[in-house]
This record gives sequence, C-alpha cells and structure tokens, in this order.
Amino acid sequence: MSSTLQWVFKTFGWLWVFIFVMIGILGAGVHILDHYYLVADRPAVANVLQNDIYGKEFFIHWLSFRGHPESRLTHMFLGIAFVVIAPWQFVSRIRRHHVKLHRAIGITSVILSFILIYTGLIFTFKYTYTGFVEQAPTVTYSLIFTWIVLMGWKSIKERNFAKHREWAIRGFSMMMGISATRVWFYLFLKLSGLPSNQFFSTIFWLGLGVNLLIGEIWINLTRPRDRKEVVLRDHATAARDFQISGRPGQEQPAGAG
Repeated sequence: MSSTLQWVFKTFGWLWVFIFVMIGILGAGVHILDHYYLVADRPAVANVLQNDIYGKEFFIHWLSFRGHPESRLTHMFLGIAFVVIAPWQFVSRIRRHHVKLHRAIGITSVILSFILIYTGLIFTFKYTYTGFVEQAPTVTYSLIFTWIVLMGWKSIKERNFAKHREWAIRGFSMMMGISATRVWFYLFLKLSGLPSNQFFSTIFWLGLGVNLLIGEIWINLTRPRDRKEVVLRDHATAARDFQISGRPGQEQPAGAG
C-alpha cells in the first residue's frame, strides 16, 4: 500500500474512532445529567429525546434507569472513561516511545471493558427492555469479547506483537460497537416505521457485528505484507531498544495504528 493511501485510511480510521467516541460521551453524558439534574423532565429535552432520538417506547424504558442509580452511573461514567482512554493504545508515538504507558492503557481498557460488560448484563437481564431477543446478542458478544481478550493476552505472552495488535483492534472495534448501536437505533427508528421494541435486538447484532467487520477490514489493509516484514521490524525494534536502554525487548514494534 502506498504511503498516501495508507495516510488516507489512517485518517478515515481516526475519524471513525472520533465520531463513535463522541457518540459514546454524549449518550452516557445525557444519562449522567439526567441523574443529577433531571434534564429529561424539561419539556424541550423530553421532546427531543422522545421524538427525535429514542421514540416513545424506549424513552419510557430510558426513564426507568432512574430507579437504578448505582448501575446507571457506574456504566455511564466508566463508559466515558473507556472511550476516552482506549483509543490512545493505538497511537504509534505512545506505543513506540512510552511502552509502560501503552501497557497501562491496554490493561486499564480491558478492566473497564469487563466492568462495562458486567453492568451491561445487569441491564440486559435485570432491567431488560425486550427480554431474550436482547439477551442473546449481549451474551454472544460478551463471550466473543472474552475470547478476543484471551487471544490478545496469549499473543503478547508469546511476544507476537503483530498478532497482539490485531486482537487489540478486534476488541476495541467490538466495544466501540456499543456506540454504533445508537446510530443503527436512530436509522431503524426513522426509516423502518417500527416501534423500537421490534428492532432493538437487531441493532445489537448489527452494531457490534458491523464494527467487528470494519475492524477486520482495517487489520487486513494495514497488516504487513509478509512474515519477513514482521520479523525485520521486530529485529530493528529490538536493536534500537538495546541501543537506548542496553536491554532488549523494552519496546513493542510499531504497526500501522
């Protein structure tokens, strides 16, 4: 891939990340503001949420979150923390020159992910909106995400940095799929003419599934052309680490983020 085309794909990729980060912050932020200031009781805000964003049926369910403040605030505050922190693990400068920070970001992101999955499962089973059809994609994707994390951990233990990067991208893509469900929800609400309780499970399958597909496309577009390129990169990085610190293996090789 030419350097120009690679720059275009990287720019598009970071724009995609930025959009879903902002969607995640805004979605969680409204919940937080409603908890502290009951903003959804204001007619102007309620009108936008009910008629333009959520629809009548889901807005009623959305208001029911007020009865579960601990789960609500935990999920929303940690959700914002995840979308703000996690993208930094793919910044090449951090990965190349601040390895300890890169590892801390990765570990923090994984911890936040599992807490968010746990609180998400609480909402899905204890405070469900559509029951089994909502629970099926939640459980399925939770198991897939756990497998992705385990494979990422296995690859880093084997010092296979190229594979580790790929598993990290898959995991990040899946978690950002939660933000993507908001986009799918809006499209179905406006285009299908159906009440949200009839398509709610579909947006989960699409939101996380399509994001996984996008992540896989990105991996294949930015993957080194062959094994030799990966080996040469690893050797060059190890040599540079040794020159800087006198100890090999202190820095991970850079991949296209």
